[in-house]
Amino acid sequence: AALGALIILENAVVVLWGPEGHRIPNPYPGIIDAFGITMSTQRLLVIGVAVLLIVILQIFIKKTTLGNTIQAVAQNREGATLMGINVNLVSALTFAISTGLAAIAACLVAPIFMISPSMGSMVGMKAFVIVILGGLGSIPGAIVGGLILGLIEAIGGGYLSAAYKDVFGFGALVLILSLKPTGLFGKEIKGR
Repeated sequence: AALGALIILENAVVVLWGPEGHRIPNPYPGIIDAFGITMSTQRLLVIGVAVLLIVILQIFIKKTTLGNTIQAVAQNREGATLMGINVNLVSALTFAISTGLAAIAACLVAPIFMISPSMGSMVGMKAFVIVILGGLGSIPGAIVGGLILGLIEAIGGGYLSAAYKDVFGFGALVLILSLKPTGLFGKEIKGR
């Protein structure tokens, strides 16, 4: 459903605004130089909001009734249904939460990158790589997977060629999955 919605929305944007990229002015154009690190204010804002949202999401999933319900549906849809959980409603709420988080991320990175209807395709593939690297269902695993992917792309792009940074990321996915098929933090399902 998410992929179908993505295709519909991308094509609607192409019809409304055209296929070319657009630049959004940066609301925070300043540069911060601290401890030998130079960074734009907008990028620092992205990092700060990302960390805050990760903490809020982790607390929400682990400490609230709705978070526990989402975990129950994710782990066993049929079992959750038998316990009286409306799995369709929980799935819709989960989709709404993820859409909201994606919208916040898009608003934060739009001033940094040129936006175009197809810019989400590579981001979606990288998100898939991050989730698989970290292990399905593990928020800390997704964080570590994102850091690993970022480091691999930065090191590979910096030392070899920036043109192949995506290849390094997908190569890391193949390597890690060949060594640990469940991802770094994924749990193996044991048979009876």
